[in-house]
Amino acid sequence: MGLKPSDDQYWQSIAKLQKKHEDKGESCIRKQSLPNPDDSFFVDIIIPAYNAEKYIVRCAQSVFRQKTKFPFRVILVDDGSKDHTGELIDRYRNRENALIIHQDNRGLSGARNTGLLYSQSKYILFLDSDDLLGENAVESLVSRCDKEHADIVAGSYCNFRGIPLLRRKHSQAEGIIHSWLDDLTGHACTKIYRRELFDRIQFPEGYWFEDSLMHQVVFPQARTIFGIRDVVYLRRMNPNSITQKAEFSSKSLDSLWVTLRLMEDRRELGLDTDDLYYRYLLRQTRLNHVRLKGMERIIQEAAFTVMAVRLNKLYPEMHAQATEEAEIEKTIKEYSFEQFEKLCI
Repeated sequence: MGLKPSDDQYWQSIAKLQKKHEDKGESCIRKQSLPNPDDSFFVDIIIPAYNAEKYIVRCAQSVFRQKTKFPFRVILVDDGSKDHTGELIDRYRNRENALIIHQDNRGLSGARNTGLLYSQSKYILFLDSDDLLGENAVESLVSRCDKEHADIVAGSYCNFRGIPLLRRKHSQAEGIIHSWLDDLTGHACTKIYRRELFDRIQFPEGYWFEDSLMHQVVFPQARTIFGIRDVVYLRRMNPNSITQKAEFSSKSLDSLWVTLRLMEDRRELGLDTDDLYYRYLLRQTRLNHVRLKGMERIIQEAAFTVMAVRLNKLYPEMHAQATEEAEIEKTIKEYSFEQFEKLCI
């Protein structure tokens, strides 16, 4: 059993982490209101694009070729690309259901947030510029969202390399989703959202792992979440993705920083802490450590200390029931980094 860190030790841990990689990210709480709804389109499909000349045309075509009775609009956001991405998306400027935006580089979150600020449809769908929308995805997602009066509908997706024929399917169970933690992936894509879920929030800018927003803030706000088996999304396995780059980058500490930031944002937004969210934080503590595996041990221990102090202070009366989560909880309540390390191997 470790000793409970003093206040000085806690702040020393924060200082070590800030020296390694400073927390420069921003809150997810929205500063600008979304525009008034407009029923011209049923869904806005937001595609952020940065240096995506290799993939953006095929990505956009996968959307414009959708066959559906629901009118949709494509919001293409060129996020300060240095290649020909901007020129390629300008080709769609004359389409009635396309909105083209060019902006200085703000990262994936900043580009998504720009798309949200221009959105006026009832539903929102996010698509990354190197991925593809599944055939009939719009029809499948919107029709089920309307039928079930759902705030979120999640579909199945496939990971692929090279050509979509070489792919691996990740199936989504059909029906109402009662546990967003156990039955829903944390990807912002592969799902459709009722736009009002973003009335008060946006993606936290300045961080990697911005999709943490989903489990921390978006999913818990939803009243009804529904799953469908249809493959709605084709996800390219990119060797240059953040997941691949993070292992030996100090920016992998963003996993911790964005977790802490969103914990504070949730409190300001007045979101309740229930058993599901507490379980999420226990799992996230482990995931943060896994993402820091390329960092020095002293940094890994400092990150554990910070999370352990926060969790024990905020949720002293909560207790995990599942075996794996209870084991993580035990190391946190005892401030035992050595035992925690063993669980993360």
